[in-house]
Amino acid sequence: MGSGSVTVMHRHHPWRALRALTGWTLHWADLGDPDLLGVTDYQARTITLASGMTQAQRRSTIAHEVAHVERGPVPAHLEAREEVAVDVLAARRLITLEMLADGLRWAR
Repeated sequence: MGSGSVTVMHRHHPWRALRALTGWTLHWADLGDPDLLGVTDYQARTITLASGMTQAQRRSTIAHEVAHVERGPVPAHLEAREEVAVDVLAARRLITLEMLADGLRWAR
């Protein structure tokens, strides 16, 4: 890039990513566990979100569940590792390096 050019980071839109998933359906339900915010069912091709979440929780959970769909199912013995990988992927999509740097500057 030449001198004076600006790199623009495009913000990830989880809801757009969800809409782009062909054949997947979104449901809302009481998941019975206050710590459980979303569930992906590969066989039924559904993502179920917990009712009553905040906007930030909905955005983060959709990003997380979309990442699950994109990565596909894993064997049961790898589920804990997969949760970590999906958390990292969703966070990287939602928080750009510029946003992270701004947060660090603000926190000082």
